[in-house]
Amino acid sequence: MFWKLASLSASSPVDSILDKEDYTLEELLDEEEIIQECKALNSRLIHFLRDKARVEQLLRYVVEEPLEDDADSKRAFKYYLAFLFIC
Repeated sequence: MFWKLASLSASSPVDSILDKEDYTLEELLDEEEIIQECKALNSRLIHFLRDKARVEQLLRYVVEEPLEDDADSKRAFKYYLAFLFIC
């Protein structure tokens, strides 16, 4: 059957980030499909996110208010907050 062919399977953008040598938490959180990947229990993603330093960083994004003059920080804050509540 055609769905058994590995070459035809589409990898997610999250997996593409996880395949890189160096990536950051912010790169993953900026990816639109991260919530779906968490819900699908992507083991590589969950392993990365459950690290103590990353959990602390996620909590800081929720607790600390973004800088007033940093538009990217305000945008990111909304994503981080949504990500934590959904997962």
